[in-house]
Amino acid sequence: MKYKDAGVDLKFADEIPKIINKLKSEFFTNDKTRVGGFGGAFNLQCTKTKSHILVAGTDGVGTKTLLATKYNRYEGLGIDLVAMSVNDIATTGAKPIFFLDYIGFNKLKKNHFKTIMNSILTGCRDAGCILLGGETAELTGVYKPGDFDLVGFGVGIADKNNFIDGKKIKAGDKVLGIASTGPHSNGFTLIRKVLEKNPELEKKYLKELLTPTRIYCSLINNLISRFTVKGLAHITGGGLVGNIPRIIPKGLTLDLFYGNWPVPGIFLKLQEAGKISDDEMLRVFNMGIGLAIVVSEKDTDRILKYLKKNKEKAYLIGEIK
Repeated sequence: MKYKDAGVDLKFADEIPKIINKLKSEFFTNDKTRVGGFGGAFNLQCTKTKSHILVAGTDGVGTKTLLATKYNRYEGLGIDLVAMSVNDIATTGAKPIFFLDYIGFNKLKKNHFKTIMNSILTGCRDAGCILLGGETAELTGVYKPGDFDLVGFGVGIADKNNFIDGKKIKAGDKVLGIASTGPHSNGFTLIRKVLEKNPELEKKYLKELLTPTRIYCSLINNLISRFTVKGLAHITGGGLVGNIPRIIPKGLTLDLFYGNWPVPGIFLKLQEAGKISDDEMLRVFNMGIGLAIVVSEKDTDRILKYLKKNKEKAYLIGEIK
């Protein structure tokens, strides 16, 4: 069987590295790495490498791709992809340095591919890292026509002496929350189930549903350079009650001040339409909070004042007990 009989566009396949390298050169003028080889190398330029560690993370966009495909809206998915990994990395105090992507599809059109790659590069630029490489696979036997999957892998570098792991969290510490830009990339299986029975909500809230995940890296870097931060949690699958406890030492618990921040209307409408309990909403969605920050009680007011001065939507959302 010839390649063309299997539906593989060899001409397009040959163009992929050229497309990515051209886009990279437009986004990162100082990046000399090239896509298309068998491996990407990052030069670790540290004078005291023993005091630094690499932090890696991987995640995907999930079934948000199905909604994007339905409306031919791919421009935010790459930012989602980058955000899901680099936000996790940044919660340790690490600065993302490079990112790799995997795109698997049945048969993705060239303009869709370029839109997604542009979005990935935008995400990398916002995170302060480079796109080091990736893999683009055409799997007609795995994905149905129109289907595709996005997965990403990020690596960051952290100072071992200032590594944030939550071990210093104690009773009485406060939990601050930074607003999300919407559902981000989580809970879309439940969202789509609700929308199937309430199609009018889909068109009304399409913009909010497809708004990309916020990248919190620069905010985190600014915070940890000015204040003592004991713990950071990226609110993804598992919601607030599933992610914040992951950084809390054994013997402590989270007292969540639900109602202390404005919950975006999209979540309330989904809850009403789907008849979803508060408990399930808090375990599936971020409910308007994309990043949680644990700080000592004495620093709480100063940090909140700093955040609000910098036009961040920040709230006191809980306490460690």
